[in-house]
Amino acid sequence: MTMNYNEIRNNYIHHKVDGNDAVKLELIKDKAIEFAELITTMVPASREQSLALTKLQEVAMWSNAGISKPKINEGE
Repeated sequence: MTMNYNEIRNNYIHHKVDGNDAVKLELIKDKAIEFAELITTMVPASREQSLALTKLQEVAMWSNAGISKPKINEGE
């Protein structure tokens, strides 16, 4: 699949959100923080804890991108 200019640009610019999307982002952030606190409490400081926290950051980041990025192709 070849990406066109607009699709590429859409991946690298900041997307502002408001309304319901802002509420969604806030909820995801709050739950990610809650889960990160649980991980740091339950999992001993280790490589595994670090990886779990990194993956959680990735989950939050990709979730936020999925909410905030406008869809270029409605078929997505």
